[in-house]
Amino acid sequence: MRPILKIVNLADIVALMEFSEKKVEYLRRAVESSGVIRNPFALAPIEDRKYLLLEDTALMEAVRMEGFTHIPAQIVPFSESLESTADMLIGGMQPVYLDDFRKLFPRDCAIGSGEADSGSEKFSTVISFSMKENQNLLICFRKNGAGVISPAVFSFFDYLKRHCTLIEKVYPGEVRAINLKQATGNCIMEAANITERDIHFAADRGLLFPSGLLKLEYGCRIMRIDYPVGILKADATLREKEQFLHDLVNYRLSSGCSRFLRSGIYLLNY
Repeated sequence: MRPILKIVNLADIVALMEFSEKKVEYLRRAVESSGVIRNPFALAPIEDRKYLLLEDTALMEAVRMEGFTHIPAQIVPFSESLESTADMLIGGMQPVYLDDFRKLFPRDCAIGSGEADSGSEKFSTVISFSMKENQNLLICFRKNGAGVISPAVFSFFDYLKRHCTLIEKVYPGEVRAINLKQATGNCIMEAANITERDIHFAADRGLLFPSGLLKLEYGCRIMRIDYPVGILKADATLREKEQFLHDLVNYRLSSGCSRFLRSGIYLLNY
């Protein structure tokens, strides 16, 4: 299937995750100095002709700060078959925080220990923490009345940000779990049972996941096309700018510079 490439209005994009101010500034400078947007944004169509941003929100904020109103995008399907993981490194986590939060929301959550099982906990959001001297600690959130993720989950994320350090990325090839556990208070946080319906519910209500928490598997991507920002700002129609996007991909393909990565990402593979 040929990918769908479009030029999309930033006003029509709904974010899923928060963003780091430092990362936004870094990316803003990168766009300004390079003069290109390297990869089309991954967007999924939702209701009311809007699009859900399926990746890092920082780049969208960076281009917004640069004065852009439209961006190049690859439109990808978004359905119940979407696969997602949610994990990140937490610094300064203490078991007492879970008990303190449960006291604030006694009807919405319960705490325990063990392994999170997405199958047996089908109707709740389970967040687990791999602590240094404890069995995995769990905090389980009941679904709301509509059978989707509880807003209390996002209150918990806000609570964590006030007490802990949320580290955006973990690189398995460079950071080993055994080393993480040797550092007092450091752990891996994982969230299970976040479904497509949960993501839609959060997006509709402006509830944002922490930056870097969600990793969405949505098929093959078009990468490294280096769309010039000058074209986006040019006095031309959206159709002409979209045509340039297609022409750029086709030109790069004919140059023999495309290749396939086993991870499911296509570099200029149309």
